[in-house]
Formats: sequence, C-alpha cells, structure tokens
Amino acid sequence: MLSVNPEGTVSGGADSHGHVHDHGHAGGGGGTADLSAEGKQKYGESFMKDLPGPITAAPPKGYGSDALTDPARTKEANKQLDSDLATAFPNGVEFNPAIKPADGPEAAKAKWGLLNAAPAAGGAKSAEGDHVVRFGDTTRMMTTRTDAAGKTTATLHAQAAPEIPAGSKFSGANEAERVKAAKQAFKDDFGITVKPGVDGNGNAKNFTADELEKVHSGLARLSPEERKALNGTELVRNQYVRQKNGNTVVNDKTHSAFYGSSVEKSGGTWVNKKTMQIADSAFNQDKTAFVGDGTKDGSSFPSARTAAHEAGHGIEFNRRNDAWAARNNALGGFNSASKTLDKGPQAAWDKTNKGLSPADKGTAKAFDTASKAVDAAALEMAQAKAPELAAKTEAYEKSVKTRDAALKALPPTHPAHTQATALAKGQDTAFKDVASTSAAQVKASSSDGTESRQLEKFEEFIKDNNVKPTTDYGAGSNAEFYAESLSLYKTDPQYLKANSPKLYDYFKNNEHLSDASDATAGKALDGLAGASRPIAGNVMGKALLDATGDTDNHAASTEYKELKKFATDNWSDMSPQAKKQFEIYEKYAKAAQAKGSPGILLSEWNKMKTEIEAVK
Repeated sequence: MLSVNPEGTVSGGADSHGHVHDHGHAGGGGGTADLSAEGKQKYGESFMKDLPGPITAAPPKGYGSDALTDPARTKEANKQLDSDLATAFPNGVEFNPAIKPADGPEAAKAKWGLLNAAPAAGGAKSAEGDHVVRFGDTTRMMTTRTDAAGKTTATLHAQAAPEIPAGSKFSGANEAERVKAAKQAFKDDFGITVKPGVDGNGNAKNFTADELEKVHSGLARLSPEERKALNGTELVRNQYVRQKNGNTVVNDKTHSAFYGSSVEKSGGTWVNKKTMQIADSAFNQDKTAFVGDGTKDGSSFPSARTAAHEAGHGIEFNRRNDAWAARNNALGGFNSASKTLDKGPQAAWDKTNKGLSPADKGTAKAFDTASKAVDAAALEMAQAKAPELAAKTEAYEKSVKTRDAALKALPPTHPAHTQATALAKGQDTAFKDVASTSAAQVKASSSDGTESRQLEKFEEFIKDNNVKPTTDYGAGSNAEFYAESLSLYKTDPQYLKANSPKLYDYFKNNEHLSDASDATAGKALDGLAGASRPIAGNVMGKALLDATGDTDNHAASTEYKELKKFATDNWSDMSPQAKKQFEIYEKYAKAAQAKGSPGILLSEWNKMKTEIEAVK
C-alpha cells in the first residue's frame, strides 16, 4: 500500500508570503539614481515622502494677498519667487508651456505652487513627479520632470485634483449606507471581503466610504483575469501595518500597506489565506500628489496606486499558492485512493498474473514492471517537496507513458489483458488528483520551486532586456519591481510607455499572466500539446513560426527555452519532418545566442522560415 502524509509535503510547513510597502520610498526628497531610458525614475506620487508641513495657502514670502491683485506688487512678488525658485532648483527650472506674462498674477500663482512642491520635486535627476499644489484659493495638478542634467520642467494641468470614477463611487443616505454599498461592490467586483482592523492600541478600526472608493478605483483598473487572483482576499483597515515578529504581532509604522498569502489549514481543508492591509499612511499623500497624465480620466489618487501595487503581489504569487493548497488537499485523499487501488485492480492483477503460464507471464512482464514503476513514481511525486517536485512529477508522467505503451503491446487475447487494463485505469483514477495538482503547482512555480513562475519569468525578462526599475522602491527587490511596474501600467501607462517601452509592452501583452516564458510561445505550445501524434511537419512548422514571428526579440532566449523543452519531452512523438524543422530553428537560435542576441534578426528569421517551409 502506498502512503503519504500531506502535512509533510508543504515545503517546510505553511507558506507565509507577504510584501510590505513603504509610503516614503519614491525619492520625494531627492536621491534617485541616474538610469537608462529603459528605466527612468517615477517619484513624488503614491509613496512620496511627506512634505515638511502641510501645503501652505499663504502668499509668497513677505507679501500679502495684494501680491496677486496689485500689478506693482505682483511684479515684485514674481521677482522674489524667481529668486526662491533659483535656490530650490539650482540646475534650472521652467514652465512648459510658458505662463505669460511671466510677471503677471497667473505666473506668480504657478511659481508659488511649484515652490510648495519643491521639497518633493527637487534633487532627483532623470525623474518625474506628480503633485497637487495650492496657491491662494486655487488647487491644480502639476507634473515636474527633471532631466539628466538636473533641469526641471513643470507642467500645470487644467484638472484641480484626481476624481473618483463613477464606477467606484458609492451612494447612500449616510456614511453607513455608503460603506455597505462599497463592501458589496468589493465582493461583487473582486471577490474581496472588507473587514475591520485595529488601531495602534488594539481598538477596532474601519474603512471610511471615501477610503473604500479610492482603493476600489485602483483595483477597478485590473483586468478580469488579474482580478481572479484576488478572489478570497480579506481587505483589512489598520492604523499601522501589522507584522508578525516571531509569535508576537507588532505595529510596523514604516510601511503603508501589505499583501500576505499563507497556505494553511482551516477547518480540515488547506486554503491560501490572502490578506491585504491598508494603513493610515496609504492615504497621506492624496491631498498633495496624484498619479497619471493630469487629465480627468487619466489621473488617480496615490492610494489607488498603492492598492494596485498590493494587488500586483497577489497576481504574482497567488496562482502558485492556490495550486499549493489544492495539491495539499489532493494529498489528503492519496492514502485512501491507494487502499482502494490495492484492494481492487491491483489485487485482481496480482492474482491473475500469479496464475499465468510461464509464457503468458513473460509476455506480461513488461506491463507488470511498468505498472510497479507507476506506483513507485506516484509515491515519490506525492512525497516530493518543492525543489524536487518538478522532476518527480515529470518522472511520474513518463512512467505512465511507458506503462501505456506496455499495455498497448499486450495482445488483446492475452488472459490477463482485462486485468491489466483495469489496473492502468485504476492507477490513473487513484493518482489523477495528486498528478494534476502537482503539475499545476510545478507550472505555477519557478524552476527551483522557491518562488512563483510569474516572478521567475519577470526576472528573465528584465535580465534579457536590461530593464531597470522605474521607482526607487522597485529597486529593492524583483518582487517589488514587478508590483511597482504593474501598478504604473494600470495607473500611469503613458509614463511607463514613454520611459520603459519594453516594460509597458510586457504588461500590455499580458506576459505577466502567462506561466510560459513567452506568451506567443505558450500559445503555440498549447496547440502542439493537443495535436495528433506523431506531430506532422506542417503542424510543427506553423507552431515554430507562430511562436518566434512576433517582435519581442525572444526567439533565441525565452521562446527557445520553451520550444526546446517541448521538443526534448516529445521527440519520440514528432514526425521526421517535425524533427527536421525543429533542428533548423535550433540552428538559427544558437547562431543568435553565439552573437549574444536574445532574438533572431528579421533577415535571418526570413531565411529560417524559407528553410522550415521547404521541409517535405
């Protein structure tokens, strides 16, 4: 009888995977590094450092309100403001478009607003910041861009401040009704349950309706596929992020939000417990900053990007942890399924095989050996931990193919053919849940099983394309780089497209949602997986050209890795023409690799296409 303990297969116990976010990491006071055009810095938005005191509504230093009404006083105020700006921006500053006249009241207001933003806008080179500034009774959104030389250009937008989109506004006769409507919307739109948290003293703390609207507006930018990863998440409002320190829960006052995912038992069932915490500091910059292009529809509150950022972590690792929990549940039924197999089809086969004549037993030996190998491989797969699970799952799948080939070779007239067929079917039934969930966990995990496949794939992408982080916080780890990039793509796509086009395309093409190293390769491989065996030349040729014919420059790197693995695993199922076509592709891929290129030049690809299509 096979036996396995599911709790012993959870890679060291229940997984706790979480990410905290700093609300002051985006270079608000300067200090960001010069980066290439593929990694220009974005700062001064959702994680902008707190300004030294509130945005002031007072007139320029030394002047009263008449500085904006009396022409003479306005000119004097502009001179003072120009001097102050020269001090705040020593490498130069200008407005684009220019505000005319340069010594008039509108110019004074704009300069006044820029000075209020100066603590967050000055200092960083090759960077951009989005600010909400006030001058007198006026509020406007302003974007500052600082070039590599340190010169700052400020653009004043017509929009006063970000607005909540209609789909994220919740109405009601009072605050309680608005909160109730918001909670229902989170459940309906994302599968998220809103729950109360605690303040710093352990007392209950709840979201306000306005806060829920802001968080909802950030998550509402996610696609249906991205939202699936958040299903089952608990959204909790704490004064501070709550972190475990050993057996103690402590208040983390340095971060504004947290997304945690933990594979653990609940009521006898393994679940992926998902939690998103939002702290007070997540909303600190909503009056002094914005995210986006400065238009009504293209701008968001910084807290909305915080929410999108946290969702990015869930999108990155929840598929892996969901698969992990499902596999643990499948392992829970492994022992009973094995007992059923042993008492039924296995016992019938053993009895029949034992009574066979020497000649018939010899004919059935290959199947008998292969079926025993399936049992052994299934047990090893079930007992495997994350680092070795991929190899053990692949070994099981190969053992099943060998057994099926042995069964096919057993003559239908053989006296044990019926029992052999029943045993093969019984094994498939007994092991199918563990096999399918193990395969799903392998697919959703990195090569060594220690992180998600989405993150590993992202790491391959940024390495192959030399893509640099777009925020200071994203430079802290690749997991944060992933979440920062997704949140920028969702809330400030124009910036990401202009400053990191390859990163923009990565998310636009949904590469971040695919387990395959490359989306086009993954689609082509899905077609090959369902193709008739042996795989015909026309089928293989089309798949190779479809997989490598896009413009992502991965034909000799990530696409080659996926296609090579498929060819290696399915070589015996490929026709001579299909094998020849793959060899042609491999020749061109390796030639590109030898030159240090992740892709195949178009001129070379066209030559390859001609050779592949010529195979008959």
